[in-house]
Amino acid sequence: MLTSQLLVAWPALLKDSEMRCKRLEAEAKEARATSAKLMKQLQEAAAQQAVVKLDLARSNKQLEQANKRISTLEADLDRFAKQSQWPSMPSSAAKDDAKEEEGTKLTAMKEELKVVAAAKEALEAKLAMSDAALDAANLKAREMQGLLQASEQEREVLMQQAVQQELNGKAKRLCSAAQSS
Repeated sequence: MLTSQLLVAWPALLKDSEMRCKRLEAEAKEARATSAKLMKQLQEAAAQQAVVKLDLARSNKQLEQANKRISTLEADLDRFAKQSQWPSMPSSAAKDDAKEEEGTKLTAMKEELKVVAAAKEALEAKLAMSDAALDAANLKAREMQGLLQASEQEREVLMQQAVQQELNGKAKRLCSAAQSS
């Protein structure tokens, strides 16, 4: 009884098994393609991360130079304010000229200080953006690695299922051959 039921159901089981094998092969192929795509995205994220790190290093160096220039300008301004060349001058015209010259120098130094301070603020903003870009690149790289690992695991499961299906098919063919002889 069981043999006759098996013989009747066998073609349907075999066809179903073959269809599942084909589906699993297609899924494995898709998983390999996804894996390759994710690997490429991971490489792109790593390259982007390297660029951001270089930009970050450059920005840090520029910021350091701006800080040094600000310190130098502030020291020059303090020294300039403390030294008074014009009180010891005898004539009032010479004093007026010296005051005007010192005022011009002082104004120029204050303007340069403002420019350097603005450049420093721009560099700090750029640095913050570079930090954010680096964090984003790191996050994307970790995400791509996770997706790649998941894709590889899925591919491995699909390959195991395909091998199991193939073994089941061979076993069924052997049973069929044994029953027909």
